[in-house]
Amino acid sequence: MPGVPNRRPLSRDRVLRAALTIADAKGVEAVSMRSVATRLGVEAMSLYNHVANKKALLDGLFDLVIRTANLPTGDATSEVWIRGAAKGLRGLAQEHPRLMPLLSTRAIPLADSETARPFEAGMRAFTAAGHDPVDAFVALQSVLLSLLAMTQVEATAALQGDAAEESALADLPAEEFPLLRAIAADPATLDDMWAGLVAGLVAGFARP
Repeated sequence: MPGVPNRRPLSRDRVLRAALTIADAKGVEAVSMRSVATRLGVEAMSLYNHVANKKALLDGLFDLVIRTANLPTGDATSEVWIRGAAKGLRGLAQEHPRLMPLLSTRAIPLADSETARPFEAGMRAFTAAGHDPVDAFVALQSVLLSLLAMTQVEATAALQGDAAEESALADLPAEEFPLLRAIAADPATLDDMWAGLVAGLVAGFARP
């Protein structure tokens, strides 16, 4: 229970999982050394043995979230890696929608070796497909940025629904915006949007 002293020894994992619980409930902006300490029932100073400051706390939370996504880490073709990354990040957006803003504010990958493994796997996939290392890194970042942008849409739908967006399209003048009005009448689903995005990324960056 939050605020109740807990005699279990602290660990970095316990600290980060407490931060994850807070972020899931209230958003990343609610995560602080004080809020995590309160959640664990300890003094804030006791956290500094495990995370140096708030930035380190958020970096560690990023690492934990990326590991939760189960992104591809083994040998794979570039197409398989793109599809696996899309599946993992979409699942992450559905399970932890309030965590998605964190992913767009941290460098990918961070220095943590476990967190970096899926991105190294992506680099291998793109270089094996014929990209030189620089082009492979550009492909990796372009794919990730596109997928992360789509996770924001997924997260918004999970938290709020998309009725407001559909209604806004329906209010546009039909003679000026016939195509957008058509979407309002027959809206694209999130499945459609993910499928289209992944197909485009595969066509643009994957090579046989």
